[in-house]
Amino acid sequence: MDKEITYKWTVLDKRNELSELLKAMEVPAFRTDLTKMSNIHWLNRNIAINNEGPVLEKARTLIKDILKERS
Repeated sequence: MDKEITYKWTVLDKRNELSELLKAMEVPAFRTDLTKMSNIHWLNRNIAINNEGPVLEKARTLIKDILKERS
């Protein structure tokens, strides 16, 4: 499989998983649009506000992975 195609699917899988996690978290609705990098950066800075536990840790890991793959 082409490396670029694999990359795109990996990023989509992580964004989809993060999207599902955000549904159970206290996050402003307009910040859940993960097609905008500004929202992902915002989440990276602010997701810990009003959220805690294993769901938060999984979300933070996914956010960092998305940002790392983007650079």
